[in-house]
Amino acid sequence: MIQTANTQSCRMFYTNGEKFKTNAYLAFYRIPLQREEATKLAVLTEIYRSGIQTGFAKDDAEVLVAVQKEAENLYGALWDIQIVKKGAEAWLSFSLEVAKHVTEQEALDFLSALMRPVTQEMCTQVLERRKAILRRRLEAQADDKMTYAALRCQELTGGQTGFGVCADGYLEDLEQITVEGLMAFDTKIRRHAPLYLFFCGDAEGRKNLKQWKKHLEVSTETIWIFPKVYLEPREVQMVRDRQKVSQTRLAMGFVSNISPKSRKMMALRVLCECLGSSGSGLLFQQLREQQGLCYDISLRCDRMSGLVYAQTGVAQKDLKQSASQIVKIIKNVARQGIAEADFQNAKRQIAQQIQDIADHPWQILDFVAEQEVLQTNADTQTYLHLLENMEQEEIKKAAADLELATIYILTSEEEKKCQTCDMPQESALCGI
Repeated sequence: MIQTANTQSCRMFYTNGEKFKTNAYLAFYRIPLQREEATKLAVLTEIYRSGIQTGFAKDDAEVLVAVQKEAENLYGALWDIQIVKKGAEAWLSFSLEVAKHVTEQEALDFLSALMRPVTQEMCTQVLERRKAILRRRLEAQADDKMTYAALRCQELTGGQTGFGVCADGYLEDLEQITVEGLMAFDTKIRRHAPLYLFFCGDAEGRKNLKQWKKHLEVSTETIWIFPKVYLEPREVQMVRDRQKVSQTRLAMGFVSNISPKSRKMMALRVLCECLGSSGSGLLFQQLREQQGLCYDISLRCDRMSGLVYAQTGVAQKDLKQSASQIVKIIKNVARQGIAEADFQNAKRQIAQQIQDIADHPWQILDFVAEQEVLQTNADTQTYLHLLENMEQEEIKKAAADLELATIYILTSEEEKKCQTCDMPQESALCGI
């Protein structure tokens, strides 16, 4: 059950973007991700993306063209409505980027139209078409084997928590989506989801935010709260899916339970940069270059959850050894650390990524939004200072915190299952 509390329902944030040629507006409703409501959220987002709520046109076939025409009238404004997955939650996001000579009123009128609630009549008019669009998108997920393997591994590693819920929705739930259910869900979001408003642009942005808030219906009811999600230790699970694939995909999920707002999260980022940064990463160098076990390999961490995912393309005969070597390399780093040159290079790469945030308004807004949600009160200089003073011992501890949780295999339909195998000791599983 989602908890609520009496707290501020709408928060506003201004970031200086005077050096940019455009003003950027971002609004999002913060929503706990739950398996039973993920597909509702995905379909609802599709309905908003149709533009039917704007009132610019009445017919479903014409409304999107009308919305684009209105955007062109704002000198080619760029807009989007989407679901952004952040750890165990989802952000129903509305964004607009306009040239600075577009007036505040014009921009806010357009934004307000995008964020206007859909009526039951509107929902009825576009529901089946939008469900069909979402169905095609979900069916197409399996065509990109790397992305599909990553999603399945994430789902299995996160389990029943929001970490494991796919924000794109689920094919098997689409037929159960009704107009009445969507309207009730939309009402619940507007009543209980905290709303965040961000502006990156000229100095009058603070005034723009206040005017923007006046255009919106801000909830006065109790607001959802978001407690820390902790994944309990469990036995490693192994799952094998079979499809028509030319190359077996091996994905592995690791749990750290490192808080996104802790100093350890930066150490985890540096660790992943050292191990899985394209051709220079330790995993690629050892598994691909030295041992020839895989075609490609990567390691990434989710900064909002502390989960780490490794993925590689391998031959069926090399599955066991590849999985074992990935675990072995992480354990070796936990014991011995990494080469100083690799450590310093990883720090430089991440420092450059952090510095680059200041050059892009949407990266600025995403960074500020994450810090506000995490309640870190940190800016980019905070992280650069933390990075500069990081020691090797912290990387070793981050590696030691990783616990293998999931082994996911996507393999050919023609491959036959082995009788037994020697998987890494942590999994205590067989079946590859």
